[in-house]
Amino acid sequence: MKKYFWLFLIVLLGNSKVIRSQAIINTATISHDLDSAISLVVDLSGNFSRGNLSVDDLGGSLGFGISLNEDQSIWVLAGGNVLNTQDEQVQRGAFSHIRHNWELNPRLTLQTFGQIQSNTALDINNRILLGSTLGLDLDQSGNSFIGLGSFWEAEFYGISPNANGLRANAMFASEWSGDVVEWTVLVYYQPYWMNLNDYRAIINSDFRVEVSESVEIGTSLSSRFDSRPHSNLFPWDFSLLTTLRYSFNKS
Repeated sequence: MKKYFWLFLIVLLGNSKVIRSQAIINTATISHDLDSAISLVVDLSGNFSRGNLSVDDLGGSLGFGISLNEDQSIWVLAGGNVLNTQDEQVQRGAFSHIRHNWELNPRLTLQTFGQIQSNTALDINNRILLGSTLGLDLDQSGNSFIGLGSFWEAEFYGISPNANGLRANAMFASEWSGDVVEWTVLVYYQPYWMNLNDYRAIINSDFRVEVSESVEIGTSLSSRFDSRPHSNLFPWDFSLLTTLRYSFNKS
């Protein structure tokens, strides 16, 4: 399961229903080259209710990684979700992401990425990111790492004036694995360089159980804070999500 750890984090946050309540999808946690030539991860979640209340809540994401050589890899990710209540769409969100990883040495990796995102519940018509992060393993096992970098961000809203600027990106991730269980913790902090009082932060904890070699069931708990939310949004968000995951790996 360890070989899916960094891809797992990225797909988890991309697929999570946190996407409904947050302007940030964290995709900066891949810090290692693939353990194989090709990897594929698919996450699915859903909730259906009929009777006095009609609800369709569907979410999903896909992550695909390919090794260029022993030191470099490329990842392509996409996902989204839609929420309908009483046959009326309440929320829709989607994202796509591409990332290049370059392992400078066994413990240091340079990540360069681009991302496009939208979310109707957050009044985000479009969000564009371009940036890079330098990740450092805290030990030789690679189970914990810190990252520091920066990215340019442009956000286009339906109500508030559009915004753009350069944000710092500081992060920490750690994993613990047993025979059939896996627990991960992720923290990141992203302030504007020109105004450090304007920042976003998230804490995510995920517990996952292996059902078979390719299938896992997981529960994710996330909390996020935006110091200056746009469009009169509430600064705090909280999410609890259960997902079904399918993983495929080819050497």
